[in-house]
Amino acid sequence: MNPLKPFEISFINLEQGLHTYHFDIDNSLLSHFDQKFEHAQFTCQLDFDKRSTLFDLHFTIDGKIKMDCDRCMESIYIPTASENKVIVKFNENEGQEVDIIYLNPNDTAINVGKLIYEFIMLAIPLRKVKDCESENFKDCNQKVLDYLDNQVIETEEKEEIENPLASALKDINITFNKK
Repeated sequence: MNPLKPFEISFINLEQGLHTYHFDIDNSLLSHFDQKFEHAQFTCQLDFDKRSTLFDLHFTIDGKIKMDCDRCMESIYIPTASENKVIVKFNENEGQEVDIIYLNPNDTAINVGKLIYEFIMLAIPLRKVKDCESENFKDCNQKVLDYLDNQVIETEEKEEIENPLASALKDINITFNKK
């Protein structure tokens, strides 16, 4: 089955006004575009406002995705949330701008699956860590955290050892004569 099929919205018979759609997103949608994500659980509420010349789409996405922590490399759930707006207009030349999508006037449906995927990807933080300290490191790989703590201590100890050449240069007093 095509994983994008549930995200197809036929607008030809929709009356003008606000219509609300709810989608449950799991691995099937994300895997369709990118194979590296597993254990994704998202909900999306789409407020579809149909007007005579355009559509105003408002996406509210909330959920979590399982990824490796950048700090301890343990698998953790990263919570994500986003709100996005897109305007859909009709034009003979189909295309897309930043927040505007152009559809052919003969189109009768729009698939929002790729938009939802892109909004989820944009909501995932670049640095994937959680606040382990407030949760007493219950999901963390303690061996990795201990190793990282030891590396920080060793680095601080190396900085404390003073270079004899650097201390000899500190004692040099240079004066310049002004003419």
